[in-house]
Amino acid sequence: MPSYSDLAAIVNTSQGDYPIWVGWNIIDELGERVNSVLDISTAYIITDEGVHRQARARSSRLKPPV
Repeated sequence: MPSYSDLAAIVNTSQGDYPIWVGWNIIDELGERVNSVLDISTAYIITDEGVHRQARARSSRLKPPV
């Protein structure tokens, strides 16, 4: 898994390991990050009220390339 300085944790489950990134101004990079480290069909962005609209608008970048 590529390392990022804002990697806050890795959640280990029986189905795989999942990165948790926490930081400022990283929302535009999330699609690239997720697609580079995971082969998944579902991802979740957890935000606060201050950024939820931006997260929803950018969530389409999390979709894998066709």
